[in-house]
Amino acid sequence: MVPNKGRHGHSDDEDDIVNAAENVSIENMVRMCDKLIEALQQRAFVAEQDIMSICSKTC
Repeated sequence: MVPNKGRHGHSDDEDDIVNAAENVSIENMVRMCDKLIEALQQRAFVAEQDIMSICSKTC
C-alpha cells in the first residue's frame, strides 16, 4: 500500500491509502510472479548443488 498523494487535507487513513495492486496490470503481476518463482527455483537448485558437493566430499 502506498500513500495517495493526489488527495490532501483528508484525515481519514482509508482515504489516504491506495492499494498499489490497482496501479499494476494483471499481466505485469503475472510476469513479476513468474520471475520471482524462477529466482526461487534457481536458488533452490544452487543450494541443492552445494549440499551435494559437500556430501560427496564427506560421505
